[in-house]
Amino acid sequence: MFRVGDWVYLNVPRSYMKGALGYVDEVDDRGFGYMVEFLRDKQGRRMKKRVHCFRDELALASEEVTKEDYESIIDLALATRDFGWCRELHSKMREEKKV
Repeated sequence: MFRVGDWVYLNVPRSYMKGALGYVDEVDDRGFGYMVEFLRDKQGRRMKKRVHCFRDELALASEEVTKEDYESIIDLALATRDFGWCRELHSKMREEKKV
């Protein structure tokens, strides 16, 4: 099961987005569905697409997250006026020395 804040890859065969890197934004009440904000495609190109995914369509990301990835998520936190999340992301960015 994934949690809000986890970095994940889309792992759906035959999907043009397979391999896209994203961030879990919401978890449904039963923990089977997730809203994921995808930020990079398989080739590393920036994208911004919010998609509903099921647990078996996602894999936990093992790749290092870039400063640009954090900045995109911080933009999302600011757009939703979730200032606590924004502070948390800034803190994680500093811990990983992405600033």
